[in-house]
Amino acid sequence: MAIAVFSAFTRAVSWTTGVFDGLFNGLMGDEPATPREEAPALFVQLRRAIWGRRRGDVAGMLGAPQTACADASTWYYRFDEAEQQAIAIRFVSNRVRGVELIG
Repeated sequence: MAIAVFSAFTRAVSWTTGVFDGLFNGLMGDEPATPREEAPALFVQLRRAIWGRRRGDVAGMLGAPQTACADASTWYYRFDEAEQQAIAIRFVSNRVRGVELIG
Protein backbone atom coordinates (compact mmCIF):
# COMPACT_ATOMS: atom_id res chain seq x y z
CA MET A 1 0.00 0.00 0.00
CA ALA A 2 1.37 3.38 -0.98
CA ILE A 3 2.26 5.77 1.78
CA ALA A 4 -0.27 8.60 1.85
CA VAL A 5 1.74 11.80 1.72
CA PHE A 6 -1.01 14.35 1.81
CA SER A 7 -3.72 15.13 4.30
CA ALA A 8 -7.16 15.76 2.81
CA PHE A 9 -6.69 19.50 3.24
CA THR A 10 -3.24 19.52 1.63
CA ARG A 11 -4.58 17.45 -1.27
CA ALA A 12 -7.43 19.91 -1.81
CA VAL A 13 -5.11 22.92 -1.70
CA SER A 14 -2.51 21.22 -3.88
CA TRP A 15 -5.15 20.14 -6.38
CA THR A 16 -6.56 23.67 -6.65
CA THR A 17 -3.19 25.31 -7.09
CA GLY A 18 -2.10 22.47 -9.36
CA VAL A 19 -5.01 23.16 -11.68
CA PHE A 20 -3.98 26.80 -12.01
CA ASP A 21 -0.31 25.93 -12.39
CA GLY A 22 -1.21 23.28 -14.96
CA LEU A 23 -3.23 25.76 -16.97
CA PHE A 24 -0.46 28.33 -16.83
CA ASN A 25 2.29 25.83 -17.66
CA GLY A 26 0.17 24.34 -20.43
CA LEU A 27 -0.24 27.75 -21.99
CA MET A 28 3.47 28.42 -21.64
CA GLY A 29 4.38 25.02 -23.12
CA ASP A 30 6.08 23.81 -19.94
CA GLU A 31 4.24 20.74 -18.71
CA PRO A 32 5.37 17.35 -17.47
CA ALA A 33 5.71 14.49 -19.89
CA THR A 34 2.92 11.92 -19.81
CA PRO A 35 3.75 9.35 -17.13
CA ARG A 36 3.98 5.67 -17.96
CA GLU A 37 0.60 3.94 -17.97
CA GLU A 38 1.64 1.46 -15.31
CA ALA A 39 2.46 4.22 -12.82
CA PRO A 40 0.26 4.07 -9.68
CA ALA A 41 -2.53 6.64 -9.49
CA LEU A 42 -1.12 8.13 -6.27
CA PHE A 43 2.22 8.72 -8.00
CA VAL A 44 0.49 10.45 -10.92
CA GLN A 45 -1.43 12.70 -8.49
CA LEU A 46 1.73 13.49 -6.55
CA ARG A 47 3.62 14.27 -9.74
CA ARG A 48 0.94 16.66 -10.92
CA ALA A 49 0.71 18.32 -7.48
CA ILE A 50 4.43 19.14 -7.23
CA TRP A 51 5.38 19.79 -10.88
CA GLY A 52 6.81 23.30 -11.22
CA ARG A 53 6.80 23.98 -7.47
CA ARG A 54 9.70 25.51 -5.58
CA ARG A 55 11.89 23.51 -3.18
CA GLY A 56 10.29 25.11 -0.13
CA ASP A 57 6.82 24.14 -1.34
CA VAL A 58 7.91 20.52 -1.82
CA ALA A 59 9.56 20.45 1.61
CA GLY A 60 6.36 21.88 3.10
CA MET A 61 4.26 19.15 1.49
CA LEU A 62 6.56 16.12 1.85
CA GLY A 63 8.96 17.14 4.59
CA ALA A 64 12.70 17.62 4.31
CA PRO A 65 14.43 15.02 2.13
CA GLN A 66 15.95 12.27 4.27
CA THR A 67 18.48 11.08 1.71
CA ALA A 68 19.76 14.36 0.24
CA CYS A 69 20.84 17.75 1.47
CA ALA A 70 18.33 20.56 0.97
CA ASP A 71 20.30 22.13 -1.91
CA ALA A 72 20.83 18.87 -3.87
CA SER A 73 19.51 18.87 -7.43
CA THR A 74 17.56 15.64 -6.79
CA TRP A 75 15.57 14.69 -3.70
CA TYR A 76 14.47 11.14 -2.92
CA TYR A 77 11.47 10.00 -0.89
CA ARG A 78 10.08 6.58 0.02
CA PHE A 79 6.89 5.89 -1.89
CA ASP A 80 5.75 2.30 -1.41
CA GLU A 81 7.77 0.22 1.02
CA ALA A 82 5.98 -3.04 0.16
CA GLU A 83 6.88 -2.63 -3.53
CA GLN A 84 10.29 -1.14 -2.62
CA GLN A 85 9.56 2.02 -4.59
CA ALA A 86 10.79 5.55 -4.14
CA ILE A 87 10.36 8.81 -6.00
CA ALA A 88 13.12 11.06 -7.29
CA ILE A 89 12.30 14.75 -7.59
CA ARG A 90 14.68 16.73 -9.83
CA PHE A 91 15.03 20.49 -9.49
CA VAL A 92 16.16 22.90 -12.18
CA SER A 93 16.50 26.55 -11.18
CA ASN A 94 14.83 25.79 -7.83
CA ARG A 95 11.68 24.34 -9.46
CA VAL A 96 10.51 20.75 -9.91
CA ARG A 97 11.25 19.69 -13.48
CA GLY A 98 11.34 15.93 -13.06
CA VAL A 99 9.49 13.38 -10.93
CA GLU A 100 10.24 9.69 -11.43
CA LEU A 101 9.15 6.46 -9.82
CA ILE A 102 12.07 4.21 -8.90
CA GLY A 103 11.77 0.49 -8.28
